[in-house]
Amino acid sequence: EIRESPGGGLGVFATRPFEPGAAIGLLPSAAIIDPVAVLHSDDVARAALAQGGSEPFAFWLALASMAQQESCGHREYLAALPREAPDPTGWPAAQRQLLAGTPLAAQV
Repeated sequence: EIRESPGGGLGVFATRPFEPGAAIGLLPSAAIIDPVAVLHSDDVARAALAQGGSEPFAFWLALASMAQQESCGHREYLAALPREAPDPTGWPAAQRQLLAGTPLAAQV
């Protein structure tokens, strides 16, 4: 059921116990932005990969492009995301340099 959450706002709460691993709901595949599918089918992501971009960067760039397309079914969701990229693929070069020598630096 949907009700006020002790942490604030609304929350979805179980009204009965569930077995571990039990499905509690289903999402249609059209409601999911699958990173693997985006990397293989989105023209912007494929172009970024072809130019040597990392998979995380190509995915992020594809999402940014999708957010601008009126025909995108995820446009409203993408528009609600923060304008500042919280992940390192969107950081300026000087900030990405701070990752030098870390495993994350090789992925960005």
